[in-house]
Amino acid sequence: MLMLKEKPMGPFYRDGKKSGLPEELVEELFSIKKGKSTSAYVDEKGNYLIGQLTGIIAADEDDSAFGIKAVERGTDSDVGEELLSQYILYLKTKYTVEYTGT
Repeated sequence: MLMLKEKPMGPFYRDGKKSGLPEELVEELFSIKKGKSTSAYVDEKGNYLIGQLTGIIAADEDDSAFGIKAVERGTDSDVGEELLSQYILYLKTKYTVEYTGT
């Protein structure tokens, strides 16, 4: 006998970390239209899960602006560090200098 249970869930973010759902299921939920259902997925306990999108909540513009700024700062920092390490490597190969410690 097949036992099916409906378990309504509250909203969760696109990364799905706090949802407890398989990553593929969350990705599909964010790609379907309201009222549509996902394919079946298996969770870590072997249970089959099917999602149905019942609503979409728009992102908070203040949170989005803060997140975009954080990503921009991180990218600027990462690019700067990468350029610096490449420049140092270039200098080491172009100008071979040995330090003997005396």
